[in-house]
Amino acid sequence: MATREAPYVTETFFRGLKGLLLSLPSEEEKAELIGTLMEAQKLLEELRDTEARAAALEEELQAMATDDVVASLERSNESVAVLAALARRLGMRVGSKGRKSDLAKRIATRIANQRSYDFLRNRTARAS
Repeated sequence: MATREAPYVTETFFRGLKGLLLSLPSEEEKAELIGTLMEAQKLLEELRDTEARAAALEEELQAMATDDVVASLERSNESVAVLAALARRLGMRVGSKGRKSDLAKRIATRIANQRSYDFLRNRTARAS
């Protein structure tokens, strides 16, 4: 989960790296490292967007009926990266290879199992 401190830490980190770049001897090395730094920053932003979309998707799915979750995931235009991020949010291990439909079914199963567990836990707590 992202925290509110993450953007500040990221900005501070990149400012520090840019300061180090100024001390490099050649302009070519500076340009190369600045390019690499910009690519890394873009990647981090994409990762943050993917995590944010996964969190939003989790909320959407939690509001759906269990039977609709698989169909919704398979119909969605979400990338495998977003589904993998959602799976990680749900505590699942995600392999590097896998089809979107398989991942969608695993996510739906996890959500259904969690709902059943929560129901039984609440029922047991009321009986005690």
